[in-house]
This record gives sequence, structure tokens and C-alpha cells, in this order.
Amino acid sequence: MDILEILNSVRQLSREIGQIILAFSLLFAVLQCFFGYRLLKVWIGLVGFLLGFVLGFLISGAMVEGESYLPALIGIAVGVIFALLAFKIYLIGVFLYCGALAAGAVHALPLPSEEGWNVLGIVFCVLAFLVVGFLATKFARPFIIAVTAATGAVRVTESLQGMWPQLAGNQILGWLMILALAAAGMIVQFASTKKKRK
Repeated sequence: MDILEILNSVRQLSREIGQIILAFSLLFAVLQCFFGYRLLKVWIGLVGFLLGFVLGFLISGAMVEGESYLPALIGIAVGVIFALLAFKIYLIGVFLYCGALAAGAVHALPLPSEEGWNVLGIVFCVLAFLVVGFLATKFARPFIIAVTAATGAVRVTESLQGMWPQLAGNQILGWLMILALAAAGMIVQFASTKKKRK
């Protein structure tokens, strides 16, 4: 087997792995778009765990030398604690979750590539995080449904454009897909989480 065959095999494998990652990304985006409110506590716990794991791993990794498995164990323990805290301190979790979704969606939007737009994009992400996180704590159910449906729609469209590059070239179709999916996601979530009147 020569170098060219190895490189071709690696390229093919990386393409296949990329398609698998896109498929999982699409699945999570669809779940977020249509079931975001129902899955909120799961997502909040997951975000809390990941944040705790990263912090625990990095801090303990800097303090503990020699034992390579110890930072991972400490990271897992801190991750579990953060997940439980995020789950218990619901509104803080809602703030972080909805803010992160909004910042991620703003980051995914196509911006011009000229100089200065990167800084403006970061400012928009931070503003989206703060404003959406705050509003989500004030108007929890409707805001969470709107945010999860809209950001899920952005992510679904982004994943589909990654799978079919011909969709990526058509921005109007992309925006129409986002609007249609967001509206459908909101309708499904409001209908499936309707508060029962006594």
C-alpha cells in the first residue's frame, strides 16, 4: 500500500465521519426545534455537566502532576455536581441554556467576510446571550419555546446545507427553511405543552 492509497483512505474515512457527525447534529437540531421545551432540563443538566467537567479537568490538570487519569475523574465529579446544580437552580440554567443557544445561532448566521465583521459578530453573540438569557428567565415557557424552535431551525438548516452543498449556495432558500421550521417548531411545542385548565 503506497502513500496515495493511505491518503485516499484517510480522506474517505474523514468524509464518512463528517457525514455521521452531520447526521447527529441534524438529529439534535430537530429534537431542539420540535421538543426543546420538553427536553430543557436534560439539556440544562448536560450543559452544566460539560461546563463542570471542563472546569474540573482544566483546573485539576494544572494542579495535579503525574497522574493522567486523575483530572478526568475530578472533571467527571465536578461535572456531575454542576449538572445537579444547573438542574436545581432552574432559572440560572434557563439563562445559560437559552443565552448559549442564541449566541450559537447568531454565530451560525452568515456575515460578510470583510474586516471588522468578526468583532461585530462577537459583540452580537454576547448581546444575544445576555438579552435572550434575561428574557428567557422572565417569560420562561413562551420564550424557551421560541428560542429552541428558532435556534433548532437554524441548526437544522445549517446541517442540511452541510450535507447538501447545493443548498448552501441558496441563501433565500436557507432563510425560508429557517422561517418555516421555526414556525412549525413553535406550533408543535406550544400544542404539545399546552397548560391544562382546571
